[in-house]
Amino acid sequence: MSEKQSYPVLSPVRHDGQRYAPDDEQFNTITLTDKEAVPLKALGCIPKEQGEPQKANEPDLTDVQRIEKIKEAIGDLDAEKDFKKDGAPKAASVNTLLDFDVSADEINAVWATIKPADEE
Repeated sequence: MSEKQSYPVLSPVRHDGQRYAPDDEQFNTITLTDKEAVPLKALGCIPKEQGEPQKANEPDLTDVQRIEKIKEAIGDLDAEKDFKKDGAPKAASVNTLLDFDVSADEINAVWATIKPADEE
């Protein structure tokens, strides 16, 4: 069996029936095997490398405030280079404008609420 390591949680995640979140005092770290950590690292839910410097998450940011900041970042993107062929914003472009990490799934969820009607 693989050795398990503890990781700080960077964005909410559910694992083995338990919800982990950066703002949850009791469940803000998660213990995983290397194999279990791979998909969560890819999604940005935990650091890619132990000890890797991360953007400072804003623990006092409410969900509504976080969504508003993501909407603002999307509004500031360059229409020529920061959107994919399907019209959705590129996650990397949005992340460069924010002072906290946001996953592609979260960006897509926010985009679905604000995208122009002709892209639906």
